[in-house]
Amino acid sequence: MPSNFLSDLETKDGDAVDASQVLKSKTVALYFSSSFLSDLETKNGDAVDASQVLKNKTVALYFSSSWCPACKTFTPLLSVLHEDAQEEGLDFEVVYVSSDNSAEECNQYMKEKHGDWLRVPFDKTAEYKTQFGVFAGKEQSLFSSTKRRSGIPTLVIVNQEGKELDILDCDDAGVIKEIESKATGFLTRWDSMKW
Repeated sequence: MPSNFLSDLETKDGDAVDASQVLKSKTVALYFSSSFLSDLETKNGDAVDASQVLKNKTVALYFSSSWCPACKTFTPLLSVLHEDAQEEGLDFEVVYVSSDNSAEECNQYMKEKHGDWLRVPFDKTAEYKTQFGVFAGKEQSLFSSTKRRSGIPTLVIVNQEGKELDILDCDDAGVIKEIESKATGFLTRWDSMKW
């Protein structure tokens, strides 16, 4: 275990404690007060209550960026897929996980090119990239200890505990063809994966 593990601890009153002394020879139970995807924003940057907004919906994390050519092709298709889901009465929510170069670039991309969906705050995206091993090739040096499973664009369907239920390489010609042909096989399959 790293020597700095739990090094910054406080009492319930907010007073700093020396973790190395307080925890010496003790069994420690960790309590995580925040849930998976607890910090979400609208495309305009307004905070939302994820537990309410995502309730009873299929949730897809969309790993993408404004500078990625394949993402520029797939993002409009994802908007159509999202609209098709709404029209068919399927509760499908997209949550953008940005690989943009800056928060400003992320904001602009969301406003100009994305559907009406949510996003992980720009400063919290690394957590999800690490957890799922999905990030742009040019970000590899930032995640050198993480095995890269997929690049961008990628969709990861998740449950409320953050468990991956399905992953879709959105640069795959077959995936693009199925979405372009208005086939909703993905949506039907994902409908059983609601929160």
